[in-house]
Amino acid sequence: MYVVKSDGPAKLALSSLVRAEGFSPCTFDDGAAFLAACELLPPGCVITGYQTGGMDALEFLGRLGAKPVFFPTIIVANKGEVTQAVEAMKAGAATILERPYADDLLLGAVRSALAMNVPMEARNAHRLAIASLTPREHDVLCQLLDGNTNKVSARHLGISPRTVEIYRASLMKKTGVGSVPELVRLAVDAHVKC
Repeated sequence: MYVVKSDGPAKLALSSLVRAEGFSPCTFDDGAAFLAACELLPPGCVITGYQTGGMDALEFLGRLGAKPVFFPTIIVANKGEVTQAVEAMKAGAATILERPYADDLLLGAVRSALAMNVPMEARNAHRLAIASLTPREHDVLCQLLDGNTNKVSARHLGISPRTVEIYRASLMKKTGVGSVPELVRLAVDAHVKC
């Protein structure tokens, strides 16, 4: 568990919250410090703000994604920053939480992110599942990556919203993921081209 925040009080509050739940957080003052150390760190997840001391979350996620390590990242964003959520998800964020958020929501996101640290064999199996998608499933996945709702996706694809729901369910089952953010992360990992 890694807390990457330049704001001292916010970093302390996040660290205290996760420590009270039995996690052992390691803190970093900014994204650059974490990126410099991440290849030597044990698996875990990252909690950071949209601004990580000199770089925004998109740059942080891009630089982290270029490393040979995997750290699911939870971004805690202010109300005005949530508009960048889809871009952050495409860049690899595990989830986005908007302030103010309930403590149990953050802790649930942490548990989900830690569960994403699956063995490499499982990630390879997920990539194979992505490669086995039908053309229509691929189209629906691309609509998800664009941040479109079922209704908007249906309009773009010329099918009903219910049919989009069926394809989404099929995508989840085929890839073995439990949530749309995990599916988006999987698609990003697999370098899905739309």
